[in-house]
Amino acid sequence: DGNSVIPYITNWNMQEIVSGEYKLKISVVNKNKELLASSETYFIRSNPKYDSENIEQMSAYTYLDTINRKSIMYAAKATAVTAPSVDVPILNYLIANENIKGIRAYLYKHWADQSPTDPYSEFKKYMQLAQRIDDRFNSGFRNGFETDRGRVMLEYGKPNEVVGREQDLTSVPYEIWTYNQIEETGQTNVKFVFYNPSLVTNDLELIHSTAYGEIKN
Repeated sequence: DGNSVIPYITNWNMQEIVSGEYKLKISVVNKNKELLASSETYFIRSNPKYDSENIEQMSAYTYLDTINRKSIMYAAKATAVTAPSVDVPILNYLIANENIKGIRAYLYKHWADQSPTDPYSEFKKYMQLAQRIDDRFNSGFRNGFETDRGRVMLEYGKPNEVVGREQDLTSVPYEIWTYNQIEETGQTNVKFVFYNPSLVTNDLELIHSTAYGEIKN
C-alpha cells in the first residue's frame, strides 16, 4: 500500500561525541534518489568527561610544564572566565577533578588558538591582567576575576567612566561603568550597572547592562 507509514526507530550512541554544536538532518529519498522530504534540527552536546579523557592524551611539553600545580589551577580558573561557552563545561570538569595534565593540554590549545605565532606572550599578558583584577576585586570568598566586576573588566577591558556610591543613605552601594565602545562588537555607549545588596563584602553584583548578550533588567 503506497499510503502506509512504516515507522523506523533507531538509536545513536552519543557517548563518544565530543562537546559542541551540531545539526541533525534527516532526508527521505526514493529509489531514484529524488528528495521527498527533509527535516533538520540543531542541538548542543555537552560531554565534559569524554572531552577531558581525550584532551589528556594531548602532548603538552610546552612553557606550561614549568608552571607549578597551584599556578596552573589559578590559570585555568582565570581562563574559564572568558573561554568559549562550549569549552566551559570541560574546563570546569578538569578544574573540579584537579586534572593537571588535562588542564595543561587545554591551556596549551586555547592559547595557541588565541595567538598561533606567540601563545606564551598572549598567555602571560592575560595572566598579568587577571592578577591585577584579582588584587582589585578579590572578595575573600572567590578570586577577583570570578566576581561580576572582575569578569566584565577581564572580558571588555577597563571602562572609560565609573560612577559609584559607597556611602549613600538612600541606596545600597552601586557602580555604573560606561564603555565608549566595545571593540569586538563595535557597540557604543555601553553601560554596566553593579550593586551590593548584602553590604557584607565588596562583591558587587551585575544587575543590568546594555551590552549585547549581557543581563538586562
